Amino acid sequence: MLQVARLCLVTFAIALASRPAAAYGGWGLVRTVGTGTDQITVLHVGGTPYQMGWWHGYLLQSQVEHNAAALPSSPDYAGIPESEWDGYIAQMWPHVPAEYDEELRGLADGSGVSYRELQKLHLAGDISEYHCSNFCAFGTATAGGHMIQMRVLDWDVDTGIQDNPLITVHHPDGGIRHVTVGFAGFIGSITSMNQEHVAMGEMGDDFGPQHETLNGEPLVFLMRDVIAQSHNYSEGYSIVQNAVRTSSLWYVIGDSRTPYAGLFQTAMDIFNVWGPGQSVYGWPAIADSVYGGAYMDRLYNGLATYYGALTPAVAQQIARANGIPGHNLLNVVYDVTTLELWAAYAEGSADAISRDFVHFDFWPRIYTFDDVTPASPQWPYVEALVREAITSGCTVSPPKYCPQSSITMGQMAVFIIRAMGETPYSNPTPTFTDVPAGHWAYGYVERMYQLGITGGCATSPLRYCPDASVNRSQMAVFLCRAAGKSPLNSPTPKFTDVPQSASFYGYVERLADPASWGGTAVTSGCATNPMRYCPYDPVTRGQMAVFIVRAFDITL
Repeated sequence: MLQVARLCLVTFAIALASRPAAAYGGWGLVRTVGTGTDQITVLHVGGTPYQMGWWHGYLLQSQVEHNAAALPSSPDYAGIPESEWDGYIAQMWPHVPAEYDEELRGLADGSGVSYRELQKLHLAGDISEYHCSNFCAFGTATAGGHMIQMRVLDWDVDTGIQDNPLITVHHPDGGIRHVTVGFAGFIGSITSMNQEHVAMGEMGDDFGPQHETLNGEPLVFLMRDVIAQSHNYSEGYSIVQNAVRTSSLWYVIGDSRTPYAGLFQTAMDIFNVWGPGQSVYGWPAIADSVYGGAYMDRLYNGLATYYGALTPAVAQQIARANGIPGHNLLNVVYDVTTLELWAAYAEGSADAISRDFVHFDFWPRIYTFDDVTPASPQWPYVEALVREAITSGCTVSPPKYCPQSSITMGQMAVFIIRAMGETPYSNPTPTFTDVPAGHWAYGYVERMYQLGITGGCATSPLRYCPDASVNRSQMAVFLCRAAGKSPLNSPTPKFTDVPQSASFYGYVERLADPASWGGTAVTSGCATNPMRYCPYDPVTRGQMAVFIVRAFDITL
């Protein structure tokens, strides 16, 4: 049965205003998908490589500690002496890109786990290969032409790292956002997908020791290269082709936008690639498909049987038929077209083939606008406005909200009317001479006037000034009127710069009164000691998001 995932915020605080954020920058937050024993941790990290690693370690410290300790104690690795690990590290680590070394050092600092132990965790795949299975199908091979990709990971279930499953969404500064499906304490990739609709999986093999070396880039970082840097299949192809490769490995790269997919056979001195519909070493070709793995007959039969009707649910069935019992650690199915994935992890001694798949949707993004990330204290307020269809931002490409820009009278009208749940009013005769019927804010401004929220900015002629910035005193009047709150004529002014003689005095006092808004004041002013409100300062779009959410009691 398909486990339908529920995205929920867990008790980890972002703590962006705390000492860790001030010291390290970047941001991170933790969520979960699935329930019960099927629950998977979802980690979002953003910033520089070091900052992303630090937040990973800081937020998942106990899980990272567990997995770093689990590897050396597992049967496959317990007998490796430290001197031998020294040799592995000496050969492979010079080929690790600097950004991943920085991220790993951040992970070590954030978690308190030894940098060396984390290095060992990331080299394990190259020194202990297992056979797996992958396919990628699209176009005529799938229902609706979606690109469906499957990755079966058969590896060492005795390590126990499956007890700390992790989906990581990387939001690198200036880079491609990408999601990796793996384990706590692991920054490399064993299977992944990015926002450019490129996905990748891997399989181990043995082409003979003459084709293998450890003097190359570890496979988990080569795969991360592809998914972190590729905008399309061709770029992924070039990265694998030009890499300093190590062991006998197969890769599958799919790109739903091109659309195209390839099956890569690689080693130190081997680079062979098969495209869709090409026979691989005598196995039957399937149009718009590539496949390879431990059970080629099962893969072929599954793809052929459901040709033209392949869906994510069918791909999950094929995954269950292809995992190696006793070694099936993780199975993942991607809809690369829609940027969704389904993951099933082993649980204790129970193989992934016996577990339910849990759904994760890479979109919608954890943040809508490039200029309001979770590092911003205004982020939850802006996202609440997006959710309630109060704003769509200030630009589309790239998506931006412009939080530091002053909000205009026209924009204010749109925000308030939408927050009230009202609709634009198509008045046949414009009320204001500077907001004609063809103006983008016309219906909203007319509704503001009809509801008695505004009387405009000038008379003779009657004008609204739609492009003028809104200051904090005007905002107080608009919000109180829109929320149905009367002026509060307090006997003692709360703010030193808003005396009782000010025409807007009662509105500011009402806005700052917690009891009038369910216990949380809409504003606490602009400064303390002394308390000031700054009534003539312009209101920014970021501030407006906070004011709107609080005034209309919108859930964050």
